[in-house]
Amino acid sequence: MGHLLKIAFKSGKFRLGFVTILTLLFMVVFYPVFDHTDPLSMDGAMFEPPNLHEYLMGQREQERETQAAADEEDELLSQFGMEVVKKDAPKTLHILGTDNFGRDVLAELAAGTRTSLTIGLLAGVIATIIGLSIGLTAGYLGGQVDNLLSTVTNIFIVIPSFVILVLVSVSLKSRSFLTTALVIGITAWPWTARSVRAQTTSLRNRDHVNLSKLSGHSMPRIIVRDILP
Repeated sequence: MGHLLKIAFKSGKFRLGFVTILTLLFMVVFYPVFDHTDPLSMDGAMFEPPNLHEYLMGQREQERETQAAADEEDELLSQFGMEVVKKDAPKTLHILGTDNFGRDVLAELAAGTRTSLTIGLLAGVIATIIGLSIGLTAGYLGGQVDNLLSTVTNIFIVIPSFVILVLVSVSLKSRSFLTTALVIGITAWPWTARSVRAQTTSLRNRDHVNLSKLSGHSMPRIIVRDILP
């Protein structure tokens, strides 16, 4: 295993993909733990530039002013009984700045990444399950079943999923990410089904499959145990 990892990390493309995946995981899993900023909170100015440096400098200046104000307040209280009005705290940190509504761009990026990965994962699982089911059935049975399922697959290939997504979103009152993932998954399975069907067609007459047939095993068992792996 260690030898394979060494070989993999010698590839620049693998290293780039690995860093990209780690960055996405950090944005989805770890970033919300450290930053609880609401992505819809309008707590900044319109199109505010990144202010990490200004924020850090403001924090230091605020500490010095706070200490000086505390010393001055103690002195005035001891002499005249007067209080010093404290200055406002530094403005909110916006590492990537704000958008036209004053919302933090980094918080929006983290929330959007989390939603996009959730939609992609759910849609991928749905499309894989449908594609495997149709492809395995069509490739193993063949004949009229294969022709029927292949026709359905070709119909779904020519239907643009984006149009269906827009129509469903307009028709339904709920426009959640679950609806989006469901529509994408239902319309994204045809290419998986075609690939699985081609592989199943080449495997259904192999010796180990014929041996399972002669042993009296059921079709689902043959498909799951002998062809699917």
